[in-house]
Amino acid sequence: MNKCIKIILILAAVIIGLLLLIMAVSPIAKHVVEKHSQDWIGRDVTVERIFINPFNGSVTIDGFACKEQNRTTDFLAFQQLYVNAKLWKLLGKNVDLQHIHLTDFTGEVLNGDSCFNFTDIINRFSKDSQEVTDTMPSKWHVALNDIRLINGKLVYIDVPRDKQWSIDNVNLQIPGLYFGPQQSNAGLQFNLPEGGTVALTAGYVMTTRRYALTLNMDTVNTDIALPFIQESLPVSELGADLSGWIHIDGSLDNLKDMIATCDLRLDGLILPFVDKKMTIMADTITVNMLNGRLLEHGFAADTIRVGLENLTYDDRSMAKPFTYTITSLSLSGDELKTGGETNQIFLNAGLLHGGKLKVDVEVDNPMFTSGTVTPAVKVDLSGILV
Repeated sequence: MNKCIKIILILAAVIIGLLLLIMAVSPIAKHVVEKHSQDWIGRDVTVERIFINPFNGSVTIDGFACKEQNRTTDFLAFQQLYVNAKLWKLLGKNVDLQHIHLTDFTGEVLNGDSCFNFTDIINRFSKDSQEVTDTMPSKWHVALNDIRLINGKLVYIDVPRDKQWSIDNVNLQIPGLYFGPQQSNAGLQFNLPEGGTVALTAGYVMTTRRYALTLNMDTVNTDIALPFIQESLPVSELGADLSGWIHIDGSLDNLKDMIATCDLRLDGLILPFVDKKMTIMADTITVNMLNGRLLEHGFAADTIRVGLENLTYDDRSMAKPFTYTITSLSLSGDELKTGGETNQIFLNAGLLHGGKLKVDVEVDNPMFTSGTVTPAVKVDLSGILV
C-alpha cells in the first residue's frame, strides 16, 4: 500500500511540476518577445498572452501587435495564432505541423516615395556578405498541414498617388504544403471595398517548380486601377465591372514557359477624357483567349476573340457635338503568332444606322523584324448608310 501511495505521490508531483513549468514558460516567453523585439526586428511588439502546451505540442499567441517605426500605429496585428505540432516526430527528424491558424489578421503596407514601411525589416535580415550555398540534401522532412488565414484585412497606402486601398474578408486555406513531389494547393479569397470578389487557387510542385494559377473575378469595380491608368490616360473614371477568369500554367525556372487561357467580360465601360471633352463608352467588352504563350521574340495564341456591344464615341470639343455608335464589333483570329508566316484577322461591325462592315486583314509577321508591316486588307461594305 505504501508503495502505491509513493507512486501516486511521485506522479502527482511530476504533473504538478509540469503544470508549474507550463505556467512559468508562457509568461516568460511573452516577456522575452516584448523585451527583445527592438533588438530582433527594430519594432515594438506587444502580446496579450502566449500559451505553450507541451502535452499536445500547441502554441497559442493572443493579441499580437507589431508597431510601425513611429511606435504609435500598428504595422501588423492579429487576434490569435494557433500552431499544433506532433512533437514525437522530431525524434525521427520530421517537422510535422498539423494546424497553423491565423485569425483576424490586419496588415498595413505603405508605399512611400522611395521605400516601403517594411524595407527596414528586410534590410535588417539581409546579409552584406555572399551567402554560402549548402548543396547537401537535408535529412529533415517538413510537412505543413491545414494552413488558414481567417478574416484578414490588408490596407495598401500609396503615398505618391495619394490613394489608399483596403482588402477585406481575406481568407486563405492551404490543405497541405509539401516539399516533395506532391502538389501543394492553396485557395485565397477576398472582397474589394469598391465592389467585387476575387478568388485565387494555386497549385505548386516543389520538385519540378511548376505551378498552376486560376484567378476568378466577380463584378470587380475597375476604378481600383484608375490611379494607375491616369498616369497614361487623362480619364476621370472607368465605371466598369470586370468578371471572368484567367488560368496560367508555367514554371519558375523559365518565366516565358507559361500558357494562359482567359474568359473575361467588362460591363458598363465609361472613359471620359476630361481635357479633350471626349467620352468612349461600351456596354459590354468580352475577351477570350486560348493557350496564349510568350515566344523568344513575340507572342502566340491558338485563338483570340474580342467582342464589343454598343461602342459609342461622343465628342463635345467641336462646334457641333458628334456621337456615333457601333452596335456590335467582333475581332477574331486563329493560330496567331508573331514571327510566323501569316496571321489572318477578321473584323465584323454592325453600324447603328444600318449596314455591316467586314474587314479581313492578312499580316506577314516577318516584316515586324524590320519595323514595318505590310498587311493585305479586304473590306466589305454591306448596306452602309452614309
